[in-house]
Amino acid sequence: MSSDLQFPTLDGLAARLVEEGAETLRFEIDAPVLVRRPDPREVVEDTRSFHTRGAASVSLVEEALRRSGRQAGTGISAPREGEGIDEVRVGAVVFLRKRAGATTFQERIGIGRTANMDACIPLPRISKYHAFLTESGGGYELADARSTFGTEVDGVKLEPLVAVPVEDGANLMLGPYAFRFHTIGGLIAHLERMNRVRQG
Repeated sequence: MSSDLQFPTLDGLAARLVEEGAETLRFEIDAPVLVRRPDPREVVEDTRSFHTRGAASVSLVEEALRRSGRQAGTGISAPREGEGIDEVRVGAVVFLRKRAGATTFQERIGIGRTANMDACIPLPRISKYHAFLTESGGGYELADARSTFGTEVDGVKLEPLVAVPVEDGANLMLGPYAFRFHTIGGLIAHLERMNRVRQG
């Protein structure tokens, strides 16, 4: 997938759906996704420790993006100089797939702030290892990985390490940040609806 952004946008994927067709896009996405949504509540004042602030510094975030882009095998380029944390803006799409070369927890897709996560989301109030997604009986389950700021599925706060089913279109909160979960089919259907509205 060719893009100047680490995280493609819904608008960009909707345009590609028109150009290339659903099957091509489905083949390239090949994984469930998280779509960044407007946060429902204001992010609280930053009270992190010096150590945590350092870990989330812009330079480390950009390094995380560079590494995750290179290792994911998606063809998505690393961010240009000066880009980074702002790329996870509203409408950004985060792929939930196993990181190339990962040798541990093969049954889990780890979600967190650091470059060694399968899905690296470099936002400061997402924990280094925040949550994980697993396939279960043809569907998916999400569990909080003892994150500092918690995980919610459709308004219900998750107990640490207790997996719950997550359906297509579910609203997730990773700390104070809002996302919508989509399966591949659900994302394609959402993009098709977006295109119908535009043409309508």
